[in-house]
Amino acid sequence: MKKCLPIFAIVLIGWLALTLSGCDNEMRPTMDPIVDAVTDDTPPSKPVAPLEPEPTPEPTVPTPEPVAPLPVGTAVFVEPRQIASPTVGQQLTVNINVKEAADVLAYEVTVGFDPTALRYVSIANADYLPTGAFAAPPQVTANSVYLAATSVAGTAATARGTLATVTFEVVSAKASTITLNDVLLSDSNVTPLALKTVDGKITAP
Repeated sequence: MKKCLPIFAIVLIGWLALTLSGCDNEMRPTMDPIVDAVTDDTPPSKPVAPLEPEPTPEPTVPTPEPVAPLPVGTAVFVEPRQIASPTVGQQLTVNINVKEAADVLAYEVTVGFDPTALRYVSIANADYLPTGAFAAPPQVTANSVYLAATSVAGTAATARGTLATVTFEVVSAKASTITLNDVLLSDSNVTPLALKTVDGKITAP
């Protein structure tokens, strides 16, 4: 009986090994997915949001420069003092105005312009001087026009008004300046009046 114990023990151990091996094979299909799920640390992919189109920038509108106030006292100035250029081929008319003047009998003015932007068309005496005022034929150069006018019926009745109007044709729609040079206001004693002048600005459209 003592000799059979080792053999029985060996048989029992072998049977247990086979049993455990069978259990392992039966559980492996169930455990493998669980193990794979536990060991798989790949983060789940997130849906990619579609790219939104970039907003179209709003068109920028240039802000016009502020117009400085007219100087105190007698002044001769271009009106409008600032204006956007019309398109090529169109005409542009400005006034040569006077303010805070007194006892004006005559005036002289040379209007300068940029010939690469404007072409001179005409100049005419306006209604500041009394009716019947005599205006000499204008003297025109490549970049200026000179006009002189004298009243034959007394002095101007008001302190403010329009001496003359000037018309140009636009040859290039760009920024330029209309200048006032050699301006003279004479009173009834043919004495020049102290005055200031203000040019006009044409801005690009």
